[in-house]
Amino acid sequence: FLSALVLKSIKKDIENYLGTDEFDVVITVPAYFDSDACQATKEAGILAGLHVADIIHEPIAAVYHYAAGLDLENENILVLDLGGGTLDIAVVSVSKKEIKELVIDGRLKLGGIDWNKALYNYVKEKYLKGKHMGPDDEQELLMSIETAKKILSEKKETRIVARTNEGREMIRI
Repeated sequence: FLSALVLKSIKKDIENYLGTDEFDVVITVPAYFDSDACQATKEAGILAGLHVADIIHEPIAAVYHYAAGLDLENENILVLDLGGGTLDIAVVSVSKKEIKELVIDGRLKLGGIDWNKALYNYVKEKYLKGKHMGPDDEQELLMSIETAKKILSEKKETRIVARTNEGREMIRI
C-alpha cells in the first residue's frame, strides 16, 4: 500500500510535467526481488493508476541502456550494480534479437552503505584506537568516509580529518 501511495504521487508529478495522463511505465526493481515481489510492485503501480508495461530488474535495465545503439552480436555481459544498500549482479546474453538473463541475483548486505561501515570500522581500528569521539564527531567521520569512498573510486588515496576528544587527526587512506 505504501508503494502505491509513493507511485501515485510520482504519477501526479509526471502528469503535470507531460500535461497528459496517457503514458506507460516500466518499473525497475532490485535483482533480489523474486516473482512475488515483482508482482507486488506491479500491483502497487496498478493501484496507483499507472499502466505498468513491464517490471524489470535494475541490472537488466542497465544492459538495455548499454546495448542501445550498439551492434552487439552474441555478447555476454556481466553487470555489477553496487547501490546504496545492495549489490546486484547479472550475466546477460545479448544478440541482435534479444537480451536474455542468464544469471541474476542480489545481496541486501553488500551495498555502498556496507562499504562505508567497513571503511569506518577500519579507520577507527587502525587510526583512532583508544581515542574517544562524541556522537557529532562519529557522524562527521561517517560523512567523511562517504566522501573518501567516492574519491577512492578515482584516486589511489585520499585524506580525511577525524575529530576526537583528544584533538583532530589527519588520516591518509
